[in-house]
Amino acid sequence: MEHLLATENDATRFIVSTGQKNTPAVKLYEQYGFTETDTTEISSGVYVAHFERKAV
Repeated sequence: MEHLLATENDATRFIVSTGQKNTPAVKLYEQYGFTETDTTEISSGVYVAHFERKAV
């Protein structure tokens, strides 16, 4: 994660997604400054959380 965020010089923002209940991934994204922007129900009761962060 650190390498990607540090080397993508042309990026203006980063968007990632994970299962809404995937607590380790959610915490990782939040640790790196991502904010949850939306959720999508991909199957009955199964949600994907979308996160976004501006490039520095």
